[in-house]
Amino acid sequence: SRRGGRRRSNERRSRSRDNYKRRGGDRQDNRGGPRKFDEKGFQIIVKNLPWSVSWQQLKDAFREYGSILRADVPQDKQGRSAGYGFIRFDKEQDAQDAIKRMDGASFNGRKITVANCHN
Repeated sequence: SRRGGRRRSNERRSRSRDNYKRRGGDRQDNRGGPRKFDEKGFQIIVKNLPWSVSWQQLKDAFREYGSILRADVPQDKQGRSAGYGFIRFDKEQDAQDAIKRMDGASFNGRKITVANCHN
């Protein structure tokens, strides 16, 4: 018998397991499906970006080298650029062309480094 409304230990475990799964503990995304990592395209990293640069400015600067699937510039706690960014091109040749032409180039007054980023 239960005293004072206490649950049995096996009840507690099963409810905890249900809560764990509900919170995403079974490695599912918000839509309920399994997590999938986008491996499409060829990603490069751009270092030494100005603090004021946005992902849109980065994408615009590299657009001439080919079809860009995604551009991202992480931000610090103040909302400024973290000083680096990622660009994912649709084709490997486009990514290589961008690296070849933009590595060492000036971008908004700063010399940037562009390299392959291992997905």
